[in-house]
Amino acid sequence: MYYARRFSDEYDPLFRLRDLPDGTRVYIIEDVVYWDVLPRAFIFYLDRPNTRVKVQYPAGVTAAWLASLPRDAPLAFFVRQDDQNSQRLLAEVLGAQGPTPSPLKVPPERELWLYEVPLGAAPP
Repeated sequence: MYYARRFSDEYDPLFRLRDLPDGTRVYIIEDVVYWDVLPRAFIFYLDRPNTRVKVQYPAGVTAAWLASLPRDAPLAFFVRQDDQNSQRLLAEVLGAQGPTPSPLKVPPERELWLYEVPLGAAPP
């Protein structure tokens, strides 16, 4: 059962794209490599042509990386519950709002929490 405990549900954040404004820059902070075709298929299916999805390894989430992100669109971050470093940096550097748990039926150990930074929000 290592897989069920360690890795998130890769479909959870992709289905939740429908609730984000089109054009949102979405970052999935996870150790798992997503095939590029999967997020693109969901973006097409959900009719979100201006939404961009990128995956970032938790080790790459630094204050400098977060500060360098473009702020010309809303930002959304899907983060593992046990990734306290990323959660802390999102709050400290960007003033991200969250966490928002998944409304989907996802086992708690595989759920990703959502943190959002609205367009025009001033950093703390």
